[in-house]
Amino acid sequence: MRFKGVHSKNTIMQNAATTIFPFDSIRDRFTRKIVIYLIPIYLFLRRKRKPWSVNIKDLKKMPKGSLGNDMYLFVTENNFTTIPRAEFHDLYHVLMGYNTTMEQELAIEFAVFGNGKTSVPYWATILYSLALYPEKWEYFRKAYLFGKNAKKFHHLNFEKLLTRNTMEMRQNIFYSPEVKRKPSVQN
Repeated sequence: MRFKGVHSKNTIMQNAATTIFPFDSIRDRFTRKIVIYLIPIYLFLRRKRKPWSVNIKDLKKMPKGSLGNDMYLFVTENNFTTIPRAEFHDLYHVLMGYNTTMEQELAIEFAVFGNGKTSVPYWATILYSLALYPEKWEYFRKAYLFGKNAKKFHHLNFEKLLTRNTMEMRQNIFYSPEVKRKPSVQN
């Protein structure tokens, strides 16, 4: 419950960030443009990785509640197409429960970084996010800890796991006794 005139630390930080970045949508659009321009470079770095052999029609045919079918629903509901050699990113949305806002796109990167994936693109994303989104540091810290406290998943071959039940996979990775938070990190 909030009382008039009383602000939490997060509210003060958000107000300060709004003062620094009064046009969040412009900042987010700028970030999205950078991502779009970096995709070819990212794919070049991943050139030895084979694209998944399944397509959107194959995902649709997978059992309801499976990672594959849930990925199909996520991709079609958001009007996306999968990017060859980066299909796992859409699966991260399904597995972790993040949506497609810029804040949550970046949170996925922090979660995977926390899980042990430390490549040049991840380092660049982390540093960029910390520099341009200072009001989200606490949110990003929670996402990092979410990935750090989970069982290792960043190295899994998700294409082979597409028929597995989504809830069971979440339970296996995120709800184990060592994990202290739910799959969705909410602010």
